[in-house]
Amino acid sequence: MTEGAFSDTARAPFGGQDIRYTRNDRTVYAMVLAWPGATAVLPALGVARGLIGPIASVDLLGHDSALEWVHGDDGLIVTLPHGPVGPYAVTFKIRPASI
Repeated sequence: MTEGAFSDTARAPFGGQDIRYTRNDRTVYAMVLAWPGATAVLPALGVARGLIGPIASVDLLGHDSALEWVHGDDGLIVTLPHGPVGPYAVTFKIRPASI
């Protein structure tokens, strides 16, 4: 990454592997900063990392249909619809199963 004043245009554009996470109570939001293609891989949410337990649901904000997803050791892998749902970051709402 380039540092310093007026350097924001000197960096490479964000890609589908650039992900930011936040949470509200137990719900996790993952923002992928560019359309990742057919699948989104969220490595920070892998079972082996232990950051989230069993997952009850994964929703794509701005998309009404259900998504297919797999929660494995290497991450949460989400199958996406054909094409972006909007011009901005792709945001997933991930709800853990009740314990």
